Amino acid sequence: MGRKTVAAGSVALAGTAALLGSQVLWTARRPLPSLDQLDATGLVPGTEQAARLRLVALGDSTLTGPGLAGPEDVWLYQALTGLEPRPPIDVISLAVGGARVAGALALVPQALELEPDAVVVAVGSNDAIHGTPMRAFGVASRPC
Repeated sequence: MGRKTVAAGSVALAGTAALLGSQVLWTARRPLPSLDQLDATGLVPGTEQAARLRLVALGDSTLTGPGLAGPEDVWLYQALTGLEPRPPIDVISLAVGGARVAGALALVPQALELEPDAVVVAVGSNDAIHGTPMRAFGVASRPC
């Protein structure tokens, strides 16, 4: 009985290893879905006729909304329309899916050239995955 138990255990162990190995290979070689990036650039209507505000958005896929039906489903657009702004808001998105804090900060000069009234920076998830140190999020202060 001892030999049969050892043999059965060995067969079960080998089968489990083969199954896990095949799952790892299948996972590593399978094609990943391609998700189109959305551009949240556009106008958020206001409740009053007034001079438009310009908002520049910098960040990662949280602003490009891969997998969403349309740009109106991106959280920034949802938040701005939920505020029911008085003046209309021109949103200019410079966001790039997969961006990290360094990439977003590199776009700050381009964003400032657009003379925005406000800038939204949304990064962090890719940095967390890649272990970006917290000091990378610091920005030296400079006069505006």
